[in-house]
Amino acid sequence: MADDLHKTGNFYDKINAICTAYFRGAFSGSILDVTSAIMALDGFPTHHPVHHYIVPAVLLSACRRAQRQSIEVLERDLKLAEERSKNVLGGFCGYYGACGAAVGTGIFWCILTDSSPISRDSWAFGNQATGTALLEMARIGGPRCCKRTVFIALNSVASQVKEVLDIKLDLPAQHICRFSDRNLECLKERCMFYEEEIRKVEAPSTTGQKLSANHVRKSIATVMPNVVQSMDYDEVII
Repeated sequence: MADDLHKTGNFYDKINAICTAYFRGAFSGSILDVTSAIMALDGFPTHHPVHHYIVPAVLLSACRRAQRQSIEVLERDLKLAEERSKNVLGGFCGYYGACGAAVGTGIFWCILTDSSPISRDSWAFGNQATGTALLEMARIGGPRCCKRTVFIALNSVASQVKEVLDIKLDLPAQHICRFSDRNLECLKERCMFYEEEIRKVEAPSTTGQKLSANHVRKSIATVMPNVVQSMDYDEVII
C-alpha cells in the first residue's frame, strides 16, 4: 500500500490544484463536473483510496468558496482532509463495511465545523452525512465502483449542507459517468449514472454544464501556470 500511494501521490497534488482553481473561480460547473475533471486526469486510477480524498476536497472547496473564505483557510482544510483521508484504507467498503467516499463526507463536516470526539452538534453532522451516504450506496449494492460512490456521496450530502449551512451546492438534475468502460465490474443499467440508462429517460441537456478536460486545464493555467504543466488529461470529455 505504501508503494501504491507513492505511485499516485502526485494525484493528491493535482486534486488540490483543481480544487484551488475552482475555489478561485478559474472555471465554473457543478461539483460533479469538477469531480469528473479530476477523474479524467491521465493515468487516474479506476479504483484507489485517492477517491476518498476527492469527496472532502471538492466539498470544502465549494463551501469555502460560498462562504467567501480566504485561500489560506481552504489550503489548511485541504491539508487536513488529505491527511485524514489517507487513514481510510483501500477496500474499506468491502472489508470494513464503510465506503471511503461516504467517510469522506464525514471528514468534510468534521473539518468544516472543527468537530472533535467531544463535540455535540458537529459530531452529529459528520456521522449523519456518512450514514446517509452509506445507505444510498447500500441501496444499489455492489460490487465496488469508486466513481459511482463518489458521485453518490456528493449528491447525498447536498440537502444537509443546505439545511445546516444554507449553501446550495451546484448539482445537475442528472450526471453521466464517462468512465464505465474502464470498470470491468460496472453495474451498467443498475447504476443511475450509466449513460445508456440516463439517455432512456433524460435529454442530454439535463446533465449540467459540460467541461472538457482541456477547458479545465486552460482555466487552471490562468491562475496556476506552474502547476498546469504537469497536469496531463486523457481524452475523456466530462
